[in-house]
Amino acid sequence: MKVLRLCTALVTVAALFCATDVSGLERQTAYQYDEKGVSIPAPAAYAVERVWVAQNSGTSALSEPADLFVDREGMLYIADTGNSRVLILDGAWTLLSEIKTVWLENEAQSLQNPQGVFMGTDGLLYICDTGNRRVIAVDGQSKIRREILGRDLTGVRETYDFKPERVSVDSLGNIYVVSSSIYQGIMCFSADGVFRSFFAPNEVENTLSTWLLSLWKSVFTDKQKENVEKSLPEPYNNLYIDADDFIYTTAPQAGEGGDLKKNNLMGVNILKSAHNLGAGERFGDAELTVKDGKAAENALADVHVDGEGVISVLDANTNRVYQYTQECDLIAIFGGSGSLKGQFTEVSALEKWEASYLVLDRQDGSVTVFSPCAYIENVRGALKCYNLGLYQEAETLWEKVLNENGGMTLAYRGMGRAALQQNEVTKAMQYLDKGADKYFYSIA
Repeated sequence: MKVLRLCTALVTVAALFCATDVSGLERQTAYQYDEKGVSIPAPAAYAVERVWVAQNSGTSALSEPADLFVDREGMLYIADTGNSRVLILDGAWTLLSEIKTVWLENEAQSLQNPQGVFMGTDGLLYICDTGNRRVIAVDGQSKIRREILGRDLTGVRETYDFKPERVSVDSLGNIYVVSSSIYQGIMCFSADGVFRSFFAPNEVENTLSTWLLSLWKSVFTDKQKENVEKSLPEPYNNLYIDADDFIYTTAPQAGEGGDLKKNNLMGVNILKSAHNLGAGERFGDAELTVKDGKAAENALADVHVDGEGVISVLDANTNRVYQYTQECDLIAIFGGSGSLKGQFTEVSALEKWEASYLVLDRQDGSVTVFSPCAYIENVRGALKCYNLGLYQEAETLWEKVLNENGGMTLAYRGMGRAALQQNEVTKAMQYLDKGADKYFYSIA
């Protein structure tokens, strides 16, 4: 009888394990940070909807793809760097065209290792043709309508190497180009491709070594100064322009406060103070990531900002996506390193397709589609309702969030702020205290 009971129990456990869905498995590894920077468990925010590889659409496998872009019509563009081509797909993942050759005044020219792609509202596809050291804008027949060769960059030494890696265009047609070989900032070109200026250059981080170097240089001769390595600002590696023409940038080595920026038209970073991050006061993970046996800093590789203002950043060291509000409150973490679905080897780009997020894996040559779970839909719905002044609706959604995740600091803040807007002061103070929201607590 004991043996029979044991077998029955084992069969039951096995059945439960086999019936467990993906989101249930993700729920065991999902986490967040509290206001003290301590990691705590959290419900899964996004689940894997599908993993796409180029072979599924009847073409050869991707080779070291660097970038992807989704336009307003839901078309997907992939810069397949290793294969020197750009793929264009529709919302059903059907391959519509493959650009390998472009035309300049009836002369056929081959793309060489394109690293960036962007579809402008002018109907032109902007490509960072990195191997050919240019940015081109092509029409639907792959004819070059605009070519930027990076000449006459004011303030750059004559021996600079123009290797464009990312490109974006604002609502006025201004073209912004990022290159890791240019430290003066983002290159800004007019709509007709004429260089205008450098935009929002990073500052040199003040460290002990840079201070000592400047001290020594004050007593060096001119010839000695020429032989001393200069302290240069860190270059950008990616950018994103939102609907209001704010330019978000990533620079992995720029240090805290410089790795992610929201630049206004004057090139001033207006992103809220990082004190709300709840992750060691920096974007990404609080703990240093161990990579190849060594501690590695977070390395932001891409940024996306949707119409609701949610900021999503992609970290190349952890292979994770971190989502924040405009006040830098952490709302979700998903992805990770590994070989399972929803994990990556070497991420390179991030995009949003309707409600889902797309993550491009450079080494694996795949695109993983993450669809939102009910939990994150409630979080985002509560944020949206509050911003629209629908405070009761926001409060109802925050209650649902707290039922699933009692450790979410942002939910307590949201409950408290909603209560405050409805003049429920005592209730507001209770929730704002739990949410460590000192500013609104003092108002209450």
